[in-house]
Amino acid sequence: ATPYRQVRLVSPQSTQDEALQRLDDVPVVVIAEKQEAGRGRTGSDWWNAPRGLAASVAFRKQSADLRPVSLIAGVAAVRALPE
Repeated sequence: ATPYRQVRLVSPQSTQDEALQRLDDVPVVVIAEKQEAGRGRTGSDWWNAPRGLAASVAFRKQSADLRPVSLIAGVAAVRALPE
C-alpha cells in the first residue's frame, strides 16, 4: 500500500494551499466541507457544491509512475464520507 496522510478540515482558505504546506515525505490528501478561497489549476476561482467536498492531493514526484495517485484520492474520498 502507498503510505499517505489524510487531513480533514471544515473550511480552509484553500485545500491546495493546505496540502502544499503539510507536504513532507509522504503524499498528503486534504479534504474539506468547503473552501473560502479555492482556485483551480489555472488560478480560476473554485467553489464546491452544497453537500460536496473539496479535496487536494500533494506529493513529491519521485518517479514517472503516478498510477497510485488516483487510488489514494479515491480511498481518501471514501474514508471522508459518513457511514
